[in-house]
Amino acid sequence: MRTTLGLGAAWRIGAAMAIGALVSCGENPLETYRETQPPTVDILEPTAGQVFPVGAPLGVRVRVQDNRAVAAVRAEAFGVRRTGSAVQFVPKYAPQEVRLGTARRTVRDTTLAFVLTTNDTIAEEVAVVVTASDSASTPNVGSDTVFVAVSRPRVAITAPTAGATVLGGRALAVTVRAADPLAGLSELTLQVRGLVETSLAVPLPTSGDSTGVTLTLPEAPGQAELRLWAEAISRNGVRRVSDTVRVVVRDGVAPVVDLQAPSGGFRVPVGDSVLVRARVLDRGGVAQVTFTGFALRGDPRLGTQTRVERFAAQTVTLPSSPVVLDTVVARFLRATTDTTPESTVYLVATAQDVAGNLGADTVVVSIGGPRVEIRSPSDGATVEAGTVLGVRVAASDAARKIAAVELRTAGAVTTTVRVTTNLRDAIDTTLTVAVPNPAAADTLRLMAVAYSGAGDSATARPVTVRVIAPQPDRQPPTVTFQANAPLRSELGDTLTVSVGATDNRTVTQVGATVVAIYRGAGRDDTLGVRMQRVAGASGAFRFALADFNRSRLETLLRAQDSLTLSLEITAHAVDDSGNCGAAVVRGTAQSLACVTRPSGEIVAGQAGARLETQLARGATLRAGSGDRFLDLASDGARLFVSNQLRNRVDVFDVVTNTRTGAIAVGSEPWGLALSPDLGTLFVANSGGTNFSVVSTATLLETRRIATPNLRVYGVTYQVADVVVPVSATRSDTLRNQLVPTAVTVRDYSDRPQYLGQLATGSVLYSTKPTRNAPDGTLRRLDPTTGEVRLVWEYARDATAFEGIVLDADSAFFLPQGREVLPGKNRGPEIIVYPRGCSDGARAAVGFVNEVQDSLVRRACRTRLWTGVRLDRIGLTDTTYVAVSGDHQRIAFGEGNRPAEARPRILLLRESGGVLVQSGDIEDLTNNAAERVVGLALNRDGSLGLARGQQAYAFDSNLRLQGVLTTGTPSGGVAFDPRPGSNRAFVSGVDAAGRPYIDVVELQNFQTLRRLFLREPVVGALVAVAPVGAPPDVVLKLFALTPSGVVTVDLYASDLP
Repeated sequence: MRTTLGLGAAWRIGAAMAIGALVSCGENPLETYRETQPPTVDILEPTAGQVFPVGAPLGVRVRVQDNRAVAAVRAEAFGVRRTGSAVQFVPKYAPQEVRLGTARRTVRDTTLAFVLTTNDTIAEEVAVVVTASDSASTPNVGSDTVFVAVSRPRVAITAPTAGATVLGGRALAVTVRAADPLAGLSELTLQVRGLVETSLAVPLPTSGDSTGVTLTLPEAPGQAELRLWAEAISRNGVRRVSDTVRVVVRDGVAPVVDLQAPSGGFRVPVGDSVLVRARVLDRGGVAQVTFTGFALRGDPRLGTQTRVERFAAQTVTLPSSPVVLDTVVARFLRATTDTTPESTVYLVATAQDVAGNLGADTVVVSIGGPRVEIRSPSDGATVEAGTVLGVRVAASDAARKIAAVELRTAGAVTTTVRVTTNLRDAIDTTLTVAVPNPAAADTLRLMAVAYSGAGDSATARPVTVRVIAPQPDRQPPTVTFQANAPLRSELGDTLTVSVGATDNRTVTQVGATVVAIYRGAGRDDTLGVRMQRVAGASGAFRFALADFNRSRLETLLRAQDSLTLSLEITAHAVDDSGNCGAAVVRGTAQSLACVTRPSGEIVAGQAGARLETQLARGATLRAGSGDRFLDLASDGARLFVSNQLRNRVDVFDVVTNTRTGAIAVGSEPWGLALSPDLGTLFVANSGGTNFSVVSTATLLETRRIATPNLRVYGVTYQVADVVVPVSATRSDTLRNQLVPTAVTVRDYSDRPQYLGQLATGSVLYSTKPTRNAPDGTLRRLDPTTGEVRLVWEYARDATAFEGIVLDADSAFFLPQGREVLPGKNRGPEIIVYPRGCSDGARAAVGFVNEVQDSLVRRACRTRLWTGVRLDRIGLTDTTYVAVSGDHQRIAFGEGNRPAEARPRILLLRESGGVLVQSGDIEDLTNNAAERVVGLALNRDGSLGLARGQQAYAFDSNLRLQGVLTTGTPSGGVAFDPRPGSNRAFVSGVDAAGRPYIDVVELQNFQTLRRLFLREPVVGALVAVAPVGAPPDVVLKLFALTPSGVVTVDLYASDLP
């Protein structure tokens, strides 16, 4: 840009310097003529607005004219730097000047050229100033200014950054920032070296200074280097190169994953594992493969979608040296505990290569419905035309059960065979298909379908077999069997054997042979061989253990109480060609050669499957469905059993062990007790609050005794002297009064549980703790009058400031007592509303001792007893009852108590209508953890036996006489009822888990014999001298077990 500011801004820029320089050139300052017109300066080059490279020389051409003579011309250039409205001119190029004219020569018009140089590298606007002075004595100065610019491009790569890692096999976006704000850009290129050798043109920025280009990288196994730099050329020809950016190129191609199994739509039964198989490929190497299985539940639009794992994830890490490039990985994924059927479940195989790239494949399966497979024949097997093909099909569905299995065939024969089940978790069955001769085709296609209880179905992978011409049948049937015998058994028990067979033709017969062997000390004793068989391809057989030489087994049992009986089982089948196949391994299909014993039984050439059972003494009278036996009583000829759920008492013959009748009684009968003359049976109906009275002669209920509700009022008091006002001026002091502090009421369970009758006729019984009344009690019933009294004497405590009120209508605490004078009361009193007083039902009011005396004086049935602890009356657990053989004494045994107290045993006798307690009721058991589970008294009540962790023998004063350590307690105890015997029977379970009854003697407290049982005693145990039994049967034991009532015959040898 040209300006005429030579005398203005240009003057300010350099005129002063120029004048000084020109004056010093020799102009005459004393000249008298003064010329005032300055030279004319016209810058010809550069022109305004031109742009020059930064640092390059600047050429200036100028024409200078003056009417007298041009003395000097000076050329210089300044950088123009603007800050807001202020402008600063900074010297930028080294100035040059030329002096013109001499004394002999005058220059009035000339054109000059200058080359200005600089070391300044700042791109900016430049003011080019040329100043000329004339030869006047006071030089006149003229100037011209042109504004140009110096610039160069800037260029840099901003992405990727130096040191970055990029992925091979993918597009790389390169971002370049480039600009030349003064000259503008004419060209921009990207140079690439290393993994890729190329040069790319980069589009010039259209707005701003940022632009970019995309570079496609090849795959990079491992790592490679890539060097990038950009070159920018401005319109003024200046070239600028950016810094080089070095990046690392690593493998960026994800592994290829192909989920080969299961196929899409595969159905997995609930709870089943699933086999997942995937092929994985990667050029750089596969590091690991992870299998997951999940479902998505909820609605993503509502933000409720959640991921639910349906299979436990598995990760497989592959070797790193050498790397694995191509492999197939298979794993079973275990089902999680979630049992919800699911229609959409994602099975995902995710592979990671050594560079960290991830690849995945997904199949969608469902969870639910059955699982089914054809286990035999195998694909490609052969079957003869004219034979029967057995097809073994297995199906399972633990969640919705298997309802049916169907076999469909096509080809040689088209048919459908269906088997329904009673909704089982699993089925493994053999279905048969008759292949005709001739067949319709030379192949037979088998398809199995399973149906769940919910109607879902699943189809097994089809199997195709070849049909061949008939061959001579020499193939024996294939036999499978199952056998079950109890771990412990009685002679009355049975062994069950189920046999099934298949054959290429027709199975005509199946059977089982059992060899019973007693493996005694030193030798084996074969007790017997039994065989059973039926026509057809399957059968179930029951072998009674007693059929294997019963007399020999009974003799062995009498000698040693229990024995191990080995049962060797062989199953066999015969086809229509007479071929015989045998099996000796349970649950395994076999076709062994059959061997016929001389006595005709069929076995194999090797020993049969061995089952062992521990044969025990006794025979169990089994409870039927809906029975629940709770107590036992016997008159020597019959056994009475309370059957709670059927509201009856079952009657069994003691000799034959057979049920002979039943007696209808009240609700939920529990305890049983016979009268001393054995003519009456008392039944405690625990479902109500009454007793059934049964005639043992007619076996009929003769009457029912209802019992009342008994409330007990507890009174607490203190001993004090009481001042009682008797007039306005006088008071009396009553010494040592029992002043009440509170009255509470306790309502106990009234439902009878166990009972016994004394020779006096009184029936004493315990009541059953219930949810609403958690404490039971002991009570005395007069069966003649129906009167019931609470047994409370065991709760006495002379040190306690407590008492109880019995048989009262009600009792209350009066905190202030009665008013004796206006505004004056006696102090705390109680008021009792009694029953059965000689003077009517007038209330008794006063201090505790006053009320007590009043009730006695008035002959009330209601009584107040002091020194009795209310909290000791309640019985928190089942309380057992035992009566001596002469019915003179009765014992109660409390099952358990809170941890701070020992269970109590109470021994009573009745004298003159008063119950007399014997001994310390807590002196027998050793610690608070004891629980009484059995109680018995001998014939005359002189000895008792309580079963806790040990068996405790006590005398008629409840003094401990001895202890028997005899295994873990399980149920009751009993005494030998014969006169003079000191034998007793204690039930338990030994350390090996074997239940027993010990025969013990209570003189020296020794165990004489242990009688092993099939099941533990869990309730009452009674010993009976049987009426009409064989002479060698001395006693019979009856005891409650989980299955019913076990009866054990005892011989003289059992009671040494």
